[in-house]
Amino acid sequence: TTSIFAGAGQGMSQISHALLASGQRLLGMENPGSPRLWQAAQDAGLGLVALPVDDSGLVVEALADHPEVRAVCVGAARQVALGVPLAPPRRAALLDWAREHDGLIIEDDYDAEFTFDGPALPTVQGSEPGRVFLLGSMSKTLSPTVSVGWVVAPRRWVPAVRTEYEILAMPTSLNQLALAHFMESGAYDRYLRGSRQRLRARRAALAEALSHRLPQCRLGGRASGLDLILELPPGSDADVILAEAVRRDMELCDLNGLFLEPVPGSPPRLLLGYGNLNDSVIDEAVGILADIIVSHTAGDLPSVPARSR
Repeated sequence: TTSIFAGAGQGMSQISHALLASGQRLLGMENPGSPRLWQAAQDAGLGLVALPVDDSGLVVEALADHPEVRAVCVGAARQVALGVPLAPPRRAALLDWAREHDGLIIEDDYDAEFTFDGPALPTVQGSEPGRVFLLGSMSKTLSPTVSVGWVVAPRRWVPAVRTEYEILAMPTSLNQLALAHFMESGAYDRYLRGSRQRLRARRAALAEALSHRLPQCRLGGRASGLDLILELPPGSDADVILAEAVRRDMELCDLNGLFLEPVPGSPPRLLLGYGNLNDSVIDEAVGILADIIVSHTAGDLPSVPARSR
């Protein structure tokens, strides 16, 4: 059963309060992961347990080290920080864990609509609806101003998710009705198809420009979502690079700032969002970023000239 809220953060807050009221005290969270979801769970009163992720998503085996944990939040379609899906064997292992330990899964359906190298994997919730909360929103797909999110909760949890904690704000009825009409008319599907085509081409252009201007920097993440990972060269000062980028009117994200708990030895990495990037300025923006990185990295890096048009 679906419950509508003012975004994924509010949906996470309602789930967290419901878990707390049922006697849950801890919630396993991906590390790195979503600070917004951490904050919602912490504000509700849950303690957070950091669980590692790698190129196959959540390391499900790590749950064996935390037998007290009975609920876990996971980005199955796309891990919010590393941009990878939860691999099929990990999905099966996570569902086995939930069944064996009477556990619950909060599936963060983050950016699932934007997968460019093949169809998105089906939701975990579809395999075990009695143990999985599916959490999503329209903030990335359409706009944060739409302010519509949802929780598909196991049937026995629906009353608690809807009423356990006072909801201070809800999406306006007009927004909900307009969104319903947009989806029922088929316009939403057409919008998604067009958006995927534009974003696939934009991502390819950005990756090509980065590979040309910064060949020493590895690109990471699956071809999905609205951002990609740029691994900085050893000796890079990420804090200085971020500060200089802001001074040049460029907003970046330090991926290592998305760790719930620091992981020693994590390489310096930037998360580059391209959802609102104008196609005509990709080469210029990458050129500026390349100059900043070369200027603030220990050692000598080659400076690659911009391509002539």
